[in-house]
Amino acid sequence: MELPENQYPRLLLRGGPVREAFDALRKRLKLAFPTTIFAHVVVPPNAKKATWEKLLKTKPAVALGWSSWQPHGDCGASFRGNLVFAVFIAIQHTDPEQLYLGTEQLRGMGTMGVSAAAAAFLHGWTLPGELGTATVRQCALPPTADWLADDTALVSLEVVVPNVSFDAPALAQQLDDFRGARETWQDADGDTLVAPPIRTGETA
Repeated sequence: MELPENQYPRLLLRGGPVREAFDALRKRLKLAFPTTIFAHVVVPPNAKKATWEKLLKTKPAVALGWSSWQPHGDCGASFRGNLVFAVFIAIQHTDPEQLYLGTEQLRGMGTMGVSAAAAAFLHGWTLPGELGTATVRQCALPPTADWLADDTALVSLEVVVPNVSFDAPALAQQLDDFRGARETWQDADGDTLVAPPIRTGETA
């Protein structure tokens, strides 16, 4: 039996709490780094050098990617774990000192400035709904000598939203509707068929 796509739980199609956290983080980054000054892009999962060069063509720029959903060892029947996101901020200055210190203006921030702003806006920030509170686990300057020009610097941050789960009434309702839909379907003639009850020891 094939289930029609329009009966599949929408929350799962959208990505569930992973998508919710991603969208919230992207909105928060745009608040911290205004789109009038910073370009905002999404990093592909396996971005190569050429892709980075294209993404960072406009600087300053903020790039966002999702890394993992790390389950807790004792999460039991309900999947629960830490959502890990990667944030990259690229800046450009011809003066090497300004790559660190910047010009003390929003448009001319250095690596220290964007790091401080990102940490201040993201660490301890409570996401909407019941997603939890974000933690900045790392803020660093990754080695980029082989693929970035001397006048460009890249700040890398690891942002974690701990203990995220599917536990939500809306999803529970959609899953109940989904399971109910699997028990009935229409045949080629349009007649509604009902699946026989599951016997003990069988699984759906």
